[in-house]
Amino acid sequence: MQRIDQLLESVSKASNAMDFCSFWPGDGAQIAGSFIDLDAVECYRGIECLREKMSPKQVAALFPTASFLRYFLTGNYLVGIKIARKQGSLNASSKEVSDNLEFLFDSLDTMTQGDPFCLKGTNPVWNEDESNNLLKESLDSAQNHPRLAPRLIAAAYSLVSSLYYDVYIAGGMEIHGPYPTDSGISLVYEFFDLNPPFWKTQKIMDRLRVIVEYQNTNASIDYFMHPSFSNPAEKKLERWAISTQNNGVWRTLKPNETAHFCTRIENAVIKQTAVVNNLALIDKIRKGAQIVYYQARGVRCAVRNSWEPPPEVLARVDNEGIRVWNKFSGLTDSPPDTNSIYDPRVDFVR
Repeated sequence: MQRIDQLLESVSKASNAMDFCSFWPGDGAQIAGSFIDLDAVECYRGIECLREKMSPKQVAALFPTASFLRYFLTGNYLVGIKIARKQGSLNASSKEVSDNLEFLFDSLDTMTQGDPFCLKGTNPVWNEDESNNLLKESLDSAQNHPRLAPRLIAAAYSLVSSLYYDVYIAGGMEIHGPYPTDSGISLVYEFFDLNPPFWKTQKIMDRLRVIVEYQNTNASIDYFMHPSFSNPAEKKLERWAISTQNNGVWRTLKPNETAHFCTRIENAVIKQTAVVNNLALIDKIRKGAQIVYYQARGVRCAVRNSWEPPPEVLARVDNEGIRVWNKFSGLTDSPPDTNSIYDPRVDFVR
């Protein structure tokens, strides 16, 4: 099976389990539909430039996580390239597009320990030595605080969503694993880049890592970072470890510190969610353009020395943003046809 077929199969499986009406404050088409071709053309040319001077592993370092690169591929990149070629704003052959894509697949391969598209239900980021060492951290028993780690994960997830919007959540989080342990399996929740420059937020931390160990269950992770469990009614949260990083220094939190930390994050979520909800629609879309362009900043700086949306993108948003938002409102109540949308070998885009 070709790698593009593996990607399409994995995306299709993940999409069938998603509610496409629930993205807050809007879905990808609503937020980026007015400038998706401009975004993709710039990224395509950036990848072309990087391929001439960097290895796949070096390019991988421009993306913070494997999930981030996956979201990049199926966010605006593949769809935007198809639209740009159809409109004539990107003069690239099918082979040239495929060569660029294969290079990005090579980059993704260097970021995982197999299963690069989560087709087998895994996202193994750590190698065996890393997982053995980090999973042997001083994990605390969950017996006395069974809800503390889940509460923190939910709060941090909501924080990232309020900063990056639901559809671009990979800009600030990754879930990886599952990793086998002596008594079960572990999943790792990583939260990062929690103070992006396009929001005025109070810094709480640079990074957060939550390791949770379960018994009596198997876990899987799909392409879009949705964890699921084989027997959720019987799974038991056995142990957890929570660490924060500030200025490059990791620190493990104790249960009493974690409860206070949860409250701080929850309060930040309330404030940031209110900020987004109070934005005018056009400003939500403008902010979405900043989120999109910030996320692929490493690639963009290969073309120009800035991650900020260029003037033509902002002009597109101002002129067409609301019309495009309204055009796609209510049109995402079913899973997308992944072949027609993401397959570069198919010209059609809905």
